Amino acid sequence: SPLQGLTALVPTTYAAGCPDVQCTNAALDDAKKIAASADATVIVVGANLAIEAESRDRVNILLPGQQQQLVTEVANAAKGPVILAIMSGGGMDVSFAKTNNKITSILWVGYPGEAGGAAIADVVFGYHNPSKLIPLACFPHSTQLSFQSLGLPTVTISSIHAFSNSKLLDQMSPTLNLAAPKTNLKL
Repeated sequence: SPLQGLTALVPTTYAAGCPDVQCTNAALDDAKKIAASADATVIVVGANLAIEAESRDRVNILLPGQQQQLVTEVANAAKGPVILAIMSGGGMDVSFAKTNNKITSILWVGYPGEAGGAAIADVVFGYHNPSKLIPLACFPHSTQLSFQSLGLPTVTISSIHAFSNSKLLDQMSPTLNLAAPKTNLKL
């Protein structure tokens, strides 16, 4: 777990901000108290297979339940920098976190597996640099996509939500090449 990975490297104080991933009732007080006295805060949020899976599509890409409230309030209470780690199989709209000056890093870690906690800790402490690249396009929740020219449902492309100011990401020009002849859809 991320907690095990971080604890293996530094003394760590932990509070469960949500009893489960649905987070219908965020427990803010303990998490805010710990963040207010910590040199740095790591907040781990996201989804699990009860929310997203091959047979279980999400109806939106917002953080489940009160996770956004948890992130915002704990980050605002934090004494030091905040690292937000997103555990999910797909993109999550965390555009609210981009404008919070306390949140200095946003990591999308997928479902990292058995050694995932150690891998997250290695990135947090700078032992590994994942090159600031993310393996998926991340859209804000309100984005609509247009594939009208392909005969698919009519919606409109808004903007891609960039999680990083990385020059590598800014220089990328993602292209979706489809099987239809001469079809090249730039995102």
